[in-house]
Amino acid sequence: MKKWIMLGFLLVGFGLSGCAQATEEKEDQEEKVEEKSEVVEKLSEEDLTSETVVAQIGDYDITGEDVLYEMKRLEVIAFLGGYGNEEEEISPNVAIQELIRNQMIHEIAEEEGVKADESEQEERAASVRQDVESYEEYEQIMDGIDVEEFWSREQNRYEVIIEAEQLIVRLMENVEEEHPDYDERALRFDAQENLEELIQERLVDVEVDLVSMND
Repeated sequence: MKKWIMLGFLLVGFGLSGCAQATEEKEDQEEKVEEKSEVVEKLSEEDLTSETVVAQIGDYDITGEDVLYEMKRLEVIAFLGGYGNEEEEISPNVAIQELIRNQMIHEIAEEEGVKADESEQEERAASVRQDVESYEEYEQIMDGIDVEEFWSREQNRYEVIIEAEQLIVRLMENVEEEHPDYDERALRFDAQENLEELIQERLVDVEVDLVSMND
């Protein structure tokens, strides 16, 4: 049970898309986003340095160091979910797409006046770290990385996680106005779908330059 609780903490803000059938418009948006993602060829870890810019979203740069962190984070999530495989590697492309998605959430939150409390970021990151460190496999999964740097980045990551949570709460209130008969589960489901649509719309409109290291 503990492992699944920790997975919940880490997954908030990750993979918020719902299971309802996509509309034709949404499918078209997702195709455009996928076309952008296909520009990126598989990167090797040797290519991923703090100086390497692998993607640009307007004025925001995603560096190789960012991608390495995200790859490790997704590896931790896979481990906590019980579906990690030592022979499987998290693709840099998957990490880049998640980082782009997080930036979209952050921009939406800024426009909506949603802000994360720094003390809450610290407390939640510290709580997750304490629990994750209790696993026997902790040293193995963190092998080869700067652990302190990882958890420092994780604390920063909670800014987007908390922003996503607050956005969902606001969207739940909007859904409730239209559907007062919905229970909390239904409200959250629709709110998550609405947030997903906002992310997809922004991805279609935003200029995202994905860099191939083999150019």
